Amino acid sequence: MLQRESVAQYEAALQAAKQQLAAAQAAGDPSKIDQATNAVIQAQTALNNAQTAMAQTEAEINNCNNALNLAETNWYAAGQAMSQSQAAITSIGQEIKLVESAFNASTSGITNMETSVTGLSEKLSMLGQKLQLQRESIQHYEEALTAARAQQDAAYEANDPEKIREANSAVVEAETALNNANAALGRTRSEIDQTNRQLDTARSAWTGIGQAASSVGSALTSSSRATGMVGRFLSTAITAPVTALGTAAMKTSIDFDSSFATVRKTVNGTEEDLAKLAAASKEMSTQIATSTTDINHVMSTGGQLGIATEHIEDFTRVMIDLEKASTDLDADTAATQLA
Repeated sequence: MLQRESVAQYEAALQAAKQQLAAAQAAGDPSKIDQATNAVIQAQTALNNAQTAMAQTEAEINNCNNALNLAETNWYAAGQAMSQSQAAITSIGQEIKLVESAFNASTSGITNMETSVTGLSEKLSMLGQKLQLQRESIQHYEEALTAARAQQDAAYEANDPEKIREANSAVVEAETALNNANAALGRTRSEIDQTNRQLDTARSAWTGIGQAASSVGSALTSSSRATGMVGRFLSTAITAPVTALGTAAMKTSIDFDSSFATVRKTVNGTEEDLAKLAAASKEMSTQIATSTTDINHVMSTGGQLGIATEHIEDFTRVMIDLEKASTDLDADTAATQLA
């Protein structure tokens, strides 16, 4: 009110200054003309400043009115709800990263994740935790969208153009975020389904290996009896050495010593233990269609895998029998996977 009155006074002063300028010009008095001209400029400047101040005051009044109107709506409460939802979403996102990091650390030593029962089980556990966290985050995304729409309604109710633009943008962002979260949840569900299928396949493979190993183990007793009978028969029936095979036997001995050297490096046993394994390797090569070189290699692998020295012989026999029973599994691979 006061500023409006002040502006009216400045306008009257400007009008008076202009009248003085006109009179001075009519009189043709240069001194008076200069004086009146300066008075007009000063009056115009004062009027402009007064009008600017009044405009600023009106803008402040409008802002106060808008704020008051917003205060009478749900704008601020909805904004607080949005902030809380966003904070919860951020916290859950950090939890998901921790779960994934823990999984990566626990499975870092597993090379064949797609066929490892242990690795796939760990992955399934991680995905289950991730799915639960994603479901919780979607609830917060939905709450954030609800709050954004409440702010939008409040902005229209207050008829505040700036807040309306702000609220419209917030609603679009909240809808996009919710859609992305639902898509991520869908991808996790698909990954869980795929991992379950892989785990079923891996477990089936392990079951088959276990059954084969059991069958081989059951057959060891009877086959050892048969081998003993054959051995006794050969001992009594063939008593004279065949000297013509001397050279070949010497080469075989050299080859054996070379391949058995790897067993010495990996198997933690005494000289007596190693001597027993060497004898077992030679005897095993007469019982099955496998060279002592291959037998020694499997024994060496067993030592690398930490198989106890007293079980190396049985372990090697089972692995080689598994190779014979399987068309797509060699003894060395069987040894590594079964151990």
